[in-house]
Amino acid sequence: MNIAIRTINDHELEAFSRCQAMAFGRDFHPDTLEGRKTIFEFDRNYAAFDGDTIVGTCGIFSHTMTVPGGSVRSAGVTMVSVRPTHRRRGILTAMMAAQLDQLADRREPVATLWASEAPIYGRFGYGLAHETADYRINRDHARIRYTPRSPGSLRQIDVNEAREAWPPVWEAAGREVPGFISRTPAWWQQRVFRDDPVWRAGFTENFYINYEGPAGIEGYLRYRVKPGWDDHGIRQGTVKVEELMSLTTDAYAALWDYAFNIDLVATITAGYRRVDEPLIHLLHDSRQFIRTSGDGLWLRVVDVEQALSARRYTVPGRVVIEVHDAFRPANTGRYLLEGGPDGAQCRRTGEAAAVFLSVADLGAAYLGGTRLGVLAEAGRVGGDPAAVRLADAMFAWRVTPWCPEMF
Repeated sequence: MNIAIRTINDHELEAFSRCQAMAFGRDFHPDTLEGRKTIFEFDRNYAAFDGDTIVGTCGIFSHTMTVPGGSVRSAGVTMVSVRPTHRRRGILTAMMAAQLDQLADRREPVATLWASEAPIYGRFGYGLAHETADYRINRDHARIRYTPRSPGSLRQIDVNEAREAWPPVWEAAGREVPGFISRTPAWWQQRVFRDDPVWRAGFTENFYINYEGPAGIEGYLRYRVKPGWDDHGIRQGTVKVEELMSLTTDAYAALWDYAFNIDLVATITAGYRRVDEPLIHLLHDSRQFIRTSGDGLWLRVVDVEQALSARRYTVPGRVVIEVHDAFRPANTGRYLLEGGPDGAQCRRTGEAAAVFLSVADLGAAYLGGTRLGVLAEAGRVGGDPAAVRLADAMFAWRVTPWCPEMF
């Protein structure tokens, strides 16, 4: 059986989307196609064809991503699927190879993704770059202890005002947070403000709240509510925090306090939050704050020299690392990294290596969220102990990585 891998055209998007929906066990909604086209990059989305039938899919959303001390172009890998009828035939491997070839041709240094299953992508060179957390708190115990220094005001707005006011807040909030990705106007409309009832899962439409302080808009909240009562008329509703961004501590505390005081609900939930969320330290009863952590963004270094030169390092240092890349052997080799807080340079070298690791573990450490020292304790990084300690100190970063949305 001959399987062809190629990018798709406009007329093949429906078949592409149907394949993806089937593989993920979802219904296909034809009315979403026009909206998808606004952010769909046809020259970046590959399909596997068995004759005229699409049997596998994989796509990319192009982003700019914050990294420690800077930013890089990042390929957000998504929509990866293979029909159940065509599993175990090398289709996923062929699509991953085609994607990475395109990234290399475009000189994009890294690729990122959210994994549907954790074991899948390590063999293609992806490493777990940060964890994410889901939060749940009982409203009766959700009391904030923080008193604002210069109180601002909360104001409900409509979607049109949010469309204009929120993008600068998003950009400012993520400027120093590794893992944060850029959003285009089309992305805002399709992925944030689109509010089709079919995707609400019993919740209301979006509500939009601004926090406005002395400097203007200092934060915002987008949320939904699912009303409910038990057999005795006791409230059982849920507030779902879809997105909460803040530029000041006052805004952060006030927006959470607003979410905690919505009437007729019993529970507040939030997904894709930071693992080191300050919220726990603002609560009167922190034990009532239930956090469930899991794998977040996975990262693949495509161009070692370019990627390591693009970020900054916590302490100055010089270290030679040997990278092993089984999926793209051309990356395998020794690299001299010289860097610090003010800049960095990475280049191939003939010097003896002092630190040894796989390209997946380099990706895991790239944003500073997975410590090289911890990987060494797990037996995944080797070399001279002093060199490993130096590399660990260099790659660590003062801000915990966080990607607040799945793509």
